[in-house]
Amino acid sequence: IFGKAKTSLDTISQSFKERTIEKTYRAVIVGHLDLLNETVKGKCTQINTDNRTCIISDSIDGKSAETHCTILSYHIYEVTVSRKCKLSRTNEHADVYSISECEREKETLLLTKVELRPKSGRTHQLRKHMKILGCPILGDRRYGGREAKSHVRNELKLHLHALKLSFPHPRTGKRMDISSKEPEYFDYPVTSLHKIT
Repeated sequence: IFGKAKTSLDTISQSFKERTIEKTYRAVIVGHLDLLNETVKGKCTQINTDNRTCIISDSIDGKSAETHCTILSYHIYEVTVSRKCKLSRTNEHADVYSISECEREKETLLLTKVELRPKSGRTHQLRKHMKILGCPILGDRRYGGREAKSHVRNELKLHLHALKLSFPHPRTGKRMDISSKEPEYFDYPVTSLHKIT
């Protein structure tokens, strides 16, 4: 959001401080987010299994932070993983090697698509809260660990998308909604041979 005039910018800044700006994100997270899991139950203040929602209220860097999470869908992928690869020297005069004779195994990868609505604005809040629940965001190289990046179709893509921003117009006060379409790669996020569900 950009304010063309200082008064507009001041009003928008005040809206952020008063938390009247509503932010909605979509994310693909690694794992099956189970609202009945003890870790999840321990980090959420409210859980509603009927409409698959929870409120994460774990502090970040000593400051209160709250994220509303809604489970949209579950997906299971069958992926092929290379293990125990052998290195072959390709140049006898230099230390140049190529990978050959890899053992290939099939693994099941569970993913959950969620909608996230942060009620506070801490640095990397959504990424940290998903990690806290044990389901890091797919492609998160900083907080996700190996599971979050090993099967990503494009490892540079964090599967977190700002879907909607809703705020009062700085001059008229009328509610404005700005939305952005979910990226196509959210539907095919992994280098998978077979999508099971």
